[in-house]
Amino acid sequence: DARGVKETRAVPPKLALPILQTASTEESDELQDLWANLLANAMDPSVKTEIRFTFIEILKSLNALDVKVLHLFYEVLKNDPKVDWSKIADFSLTKQQFLDILKIDETEYYISIYNLFRVQCLAPAILKGGIKMGNEPLTTYKGAEQVAMTPLGVRLVELAILKKGK
Repeated sequence: DARGVKETRAVPPKLALPILQTASTEESDELQDLWANLLANAMDPSVKTEIRFTFIEILKSLNALDVKVLHLFYEVLKNDPKVDWSKIADFSLTKQQFLDILKIDETEYYISIYNLFRVQCLAPAILKGGIKMGNEPLTTYKGAEQVAMTPLGVRLVELAILKKGK
């Protein structure tokens, strides 16, 4: 109703059942919203993106801070006109940026970032340096000190964290 969708599409049981089951046992209102958004996007015929079972598995692994980290990262990217969405992994944020904006301590940051690495929504930033070895520039692996969002992370935000998917 809120989207103005008059006719919905059927959601395959392989997706609908785990979404409904997990949502019904989730205690956090904030995390319940993710499940509602994912299901609404799965039912909305105007959403052209495929809802993958992978999204369900990832959402089961996230807590509220993980969701805040992903949402913050997405919003920072969305508000930067220089961001080329086809090369999303070229854009990164630093640990200090997350600490300053989210007002969290380093331990919570690392736990969240490494969980988001594990589910492949974020990845360590790989920075290309000016020094070359042969024709290839040397790269610097930044670990959790500077991170990039993956295309999978972007799609998860669009389908579950934002209210309306693509």
